[in-house]
Amino acid sequence: MQNKDNLALQLADRSQSPLLDTDQAAALLNTSVRFLKGTRAKDAKIQGPPFCRLSSRLIRYRLSDLQAWIEDRLKSSAAED
Repeated sequence: MQNKDNLALQLADRSQSPLLDTDQAAALLNTSVRFLKGTRAKDAKIQGPPFCRLSSRLIRYRLSDLQAWIEDRLKSSAAED
């Protein structure tokens, strides 16, 4: 129970935003891992959420960045595209 309480506090405090791996980020965004990997390419048509490259094979996404990325893409109608 203690770990769940700590995680809840971290989620509430954006300065301590937890790091998610690509699978977790894709699940949160309800999209595929392939989509996220594609948006990380320099020549990607769609710019994905910011990510941290901790090593050549270790990519992480901050929860707060994913939430901000979603907020930036909210539309009130299809005419806004």
